[in-house]
Amino acid sequence: MVCLVWVFVVSMSGCDCEVSHPSISGETKVTTRIEQLCQAISNQNWSLARSYCYPESSAYLTVDQYKDLIESYPPGTTFEIDPAIQSVHIIDNEATVELSPSVQVCYQGDCLLEAMDHPGTTTLVESEGEWYLYY
Repeated sequence: MVCLVWVFVVSMSGCDCEVSHPSISGETKVTTRIEQLCQAISNQNWSLARSYCYPESSAYLTVDQYKDLIESYPPGTTFEIDPAIQSVHIIDNEATVELSPSVQVCYQGDCLLEAMDHPGTTTLVESEGEWYLYY
């Protein structure tokens, strides 16, 4: 009964209460950004892929190299990129990410999984609250 009275009092008092949600960590934002880029490249959405990269950076220019490479395959070929993120290290507005990416290439029902021989490193920079691939 006391709980019901308390709920009623709080609701009638015009309490402007906010439920706080933990903020998304920088590591989660960085990981999400890399996954978004890989998905955009897999979907061959080049303008979206470029939007995840810092303008005129090495990463931005690499998107065009991926575009040229993917478009050299026969029509109907699909690509699925898995970044396989190993670690994320953030210092101020720069993140260094260790990853072991792989690409699954499928054509007419036959698929080939190609993994990089060694892990790679990529760099992201934070600008105005957003993370962008920079290399």
